[in-house]
Amino acid sequence: FRKWSMIDNSVDTLSVFLMSTENIERRPEDELAQLYTVFSDFFNGVAENNLVHKNRIRHEVRGNEDAMKMLPDEVLDSINTMEEATDEYQNKRMIFLLPYGGRDEIINAARRTSRGDSRIEVSGTGEDDTEFRDNLLLGDLSDVDLMIRTSERRISNFMLYSNAYAEFIFKDKMWPSYTSSDFYQDIFSYANRDRRFG
Repeated sequence: FRKWSMIDNSVDTLSVFLMSTENIERRPEDELAQLYTVFSDFFNGVAENNLVHKNRIRHEVRGNEDAMKMLPDEVLDSINTMEEATDEYQNKRMIFLLPYGGRDEIINAARRTSRGDSRIEVSGTGEDDTEFRDNLLLGDLSDVDLMIRTSERRISNFMLYSNAYAEFIFKDKMWPSYTSSDFYQDIFSYANRDRRFG
């Protein structure tokens, strides 16, 4: 998916939802252990991936600070390895959300904003005119243009603030079955939509 979108096409930022904060609290330990192994193997692999370095794609993980402390050391170490290996790259970014929750992101941003001297004021365009966005976990990213969701027809607490005017595509297939053909169909669909911001 990274190759189709960032190398074969001109997508400059991808955000991928790996695990929610609720998943860490509710999933069985053996299932979490399997997922953690997959994550750490993947993150360590990114650090040595020729395609990543040739195309200068920055990779980073973002998530709830408290929930991040619940991740095993091998996952945290692999995150550090991946981020350090790609830290100097700026033009293309792949963001992995682990562990993450959209409501949690907004609540924490409101708490951080209320501790400062600013007030939350919303302009006529719906964008905040204060530092609220700066306090979001993903506030430095541009708003989502296209969100692709496989297997279900809900957004599952994913990037609630950033998805305000996103275009949505729901695919009735599981993520491992998603193909390059699906991707190009989705890009074609997105390109032919009349986007409205209001």
